[in-house]
Amino acid sequence: MNKNATTKQTIQTLKLLGLTSCQAKIYFTLATLGVSPVSKISAKSNIDRAEIYRIMPKLQKLGLVEKILAIPIEFKPMSLKNGLAILLKDKNVENLKLQKEVKRAIMTCKKDNRKTTHEQQKQFSITPGKDAHLNWLKNKLKSIHKTNDAIMTWSDNKRVEFFCEKEIQTVNERRIKTRIIIYLPEKERNAASNNQQFIDSPCIQRRFITNQPDVLGGVFDNEEVVIATTFNNPLQSGENYFWSSHPTVITLFQNYFEKLWKEAQIKYI
Repeated sequence: MNKNATTKQTIQTLKLLGLTSCQAKIYFTLATLGVSPVSKISAKSNIDRAEIYRIMPKLQKLGLVEKILAIPIEFKPMSLKNGLAILLKDKNVENLKLQKEVKRAIMTCKKDNRKTTHEQQKQFSITPGKDAHLNWLKNKLKSIHKTNDAIMTWSDNKRVEFFCEKEIQTVNERRIKTRIIIYLPEKERNAASNNQQFIDSPCIQRRFITNQPDVLGGVFDNEEVVIATTFNNPLQSGENYFWSSHPTVITLFQNYFEKLWKEAQIKYI
């Protein structure tokens, strides 16, 4: 690498470590020259003398330059090696402070988001089905705190247990009360009879129905509800879901669930 390229690279490094372009050129020039008056620094760097006098106090404050009381006044540079080390240390301290500020800002945003979630107007939305809903469900299982009630087909229940096994295990470890009503359409009853294995957990209760329910879906922490728009194994058909955090919709679903829970069979034979 030629001398000119080395000079540019070093000045660029100094700028990356926090110096302005002019500060970097002046310090590099002085470090190259050694102890020098402003006139010599100006001639070598092509920077106006007044600008050098203006910038020198900043370089002194950073510990990169010493002022020598002579006639004329001269400046003594810290070696580039030591100067770079000082600037790097200052940069690391600055980055550490910045990291703390970023973390503080993130925590503030989380608090604001939680506050917004509780204070926002009640919502209604249509969410995609199939794999997109499974991913949504995975995230939801990670965030629920108390309860989870659901009505689903036998096939969709098996699909959830397969794709969300890790999240269900986490729900169990966190002792989330989970109740599932499994609807057994006639076309699935033979398959269900031959495969009645479910994820075992004291926190999960299951009951079974053979008559088609009025609705399929789930309610989470009694704060939001998701309802399927089809009875044909919605997780596999790809049909959309209706989502709401409106208390009236949640109450309607929860009341229906409680009624169906009382009527459902504890075991399927």
